[in-house]
Amino acid sequence: IIPQSSIEQKRDTTSIYNQKAFSDVKIKGKAYIVYDVLDQKIIAEKNANTVLPIASITKVMTLVTARMHHDRNKLVTITSKSLDGKGYDLGLKNGQVWKLDELLKYTLVLSSNDGSQAIADTLGGRATFVSQMNKDAEILGLTLHFTHPSGLDEGNKIGGEGSALSVAKLLVVARKHFPEILDATTKTR
Repeated sequence: IIPQSSIEQKRDTTSIYNQKAFSDVKIKGKAYIVYDVLDQKIIAEKNANTVLPIASITKVMTLVTARMHHDRNKLVTITSKSLDGKGYDLGLKNGQVWKLDELLKYTLVLSSNDGSQAIADTLGGRATFVSQMNKDAEILGLTLHFTHPSGLDEGNKIGGEGSALSVAKLLVVARKHFPEILDATTKTR
């Protein structure tokens, strides 16, 4: 398990960013944060602690929970239960077998709901996996809550919600502990 201290570590240097550079920037969003991941300081923000739906950003927590508790080479089988049948996914097929890290990369790059569902289904079942996501968020001291491994809203339940500050801190944890997976999201092809 990743210790709470991994979020709270700070350097003893002054920020290299001009915090006043954002004072004239107009942002229409309900909330935002510009976060110095090295110093773990807020540079600029609006409603950074307001809890809002986070949709597909939920998949980053799916990554963190999957890799906190399972080996990168764990095999994940795509099942018909994991496939939503709406044709939004671009390649997962019933019966395919993926290494966990490769499916996590695919899931993040394509924002694959089916990929996150297959991961949760394989790693304990959806309800158990989502419960673990919530426990892990609490252990990490993050204001995040999940009801679905991909962030999909179902019925009147929001799939994932949290504050901009907690999302920034989650990204710090993911980047620090699983950089090879997040790096896949930076490629042009």
